Amino acid sequence: MLNADALSQLRQLKTNIEENKVVFPGTVKATNGRFGFVALDEGRDVFLPPEEMQKVLPGDRVKVTEEESDKGKTQGMIDELLDTSLDTFVGRYLVKGKGHFVVPETPGINRWIFIPPKERQGAEPDAYIYCQIHKHPIKDGKGQAKILKVLGKAGDTGIERALTVATFHLPDTWPDAVQKQASALDESTVEARSEGRDDRTDQPYVTIDSPGTQDMDDALLAEPNATGWKLSIAIADPTAVIEPGSPAEQEAFRRATAIYFPGEPLPMLPDTLSTRLCSLMPDAKRLALVCDLQVNNDGSLGDYQFHQAVIRSHGKLSYELVSNLIEGREDDEIKRCRIPSPTASTSSTRSPPLCANGETSTRW
Repeated sequence: MLNADALSQLRQLKTNIEENKVVFPGTVKATNGRFGFVALDEGRDVFLPPEEMQKVLPGDRVKVTEEESDKGKTQGMIDELLDTSLDTFVGRYLVKGKGHFVVPETPGINRWIFIPPKERQGAEPDAYIYCQIHKHPIKDGKGQAKILKVLGKAGDTGIERALTVATFHLPDTWPDAVQKQASALDESTVEARSEGRDDRTDQPYVTIDSPGTQDMDDALLAEPNATGWKLSIAIADPTAVIEPGSPAEQEAFRRATAIYFPGEPLPMLPDTLSTRLCSLMPDAKRLALVCDLQVNNDGSLGDYQFHQAVIRSHGKLSYELVSNLIEGREDDEIKRCRIPSPTASTSSTRSPPLCANGETSTRW
């Protein structure tokens, strides 16, 4: 047994070693193998052998020391975990004997991570799961994860959407403040914000989208003139009903765009706005920004003007209908909304088209 003096000397020796050792801060970089590197803040990389890489996760901020390996090469040894950026990730549920693990889909995590019994959420083998790091592996190289959500299995309806949303941390719910703001808006809001805008509700704008599209955000109208066509493009104007700095505007900035998954899009605005009040649906007054543009017969562009307007779409056309129209084919839908082909003669002697509301017009 060591006496008190020996113990004191050992403690002092340990303190001296700690004070004199050279440590380097850096960020962990993973590879396709079991080894990795630490990108030091001073600009060089230090090799991490597999047993050290097992203690960290990609993106971790760490301090390392350098030592010479048995093969005479310099390698890094993890000294301290400063910060970890990897919190949640997607993986596949795996059962091996009595062990339950997640096999991460995150590039650079080339290991199975144990899931304790209380954190398994009833997941089944081969299910895709959304997990959170429950215990960092820094101490012993044995990390743990807990399941936040079971996403489903390959082949399940909507699994692609669920995987994408979870993998890229896309917002899939609306904050309460945004829901409250959207619920307070209705058709009276559109009517109230129409004052001072060009009234173009009698002009036969039409939308062209997939048959199932509900968030129609642009409508078109073209009129022949002496040098070509006047093309009018109306774009839905959500800013007319969403107050600057409001929760809905802040959430729209955060999402930046709508993402169209098969069967269920991930919109930029709540349905109240995206598929109703700000959608250029047929036979409904809607607020829009309109660009009137001269398109000449030779394809060159002429003058243009922008307007704040109120429009009313006269027809929801499909891509297939418009394609059939351009190719000179007819079907029942074309007969219901008869519009001349853009390739048709611009002669004033042609028959006027019949728009969606049954009225004749010299425009299409």
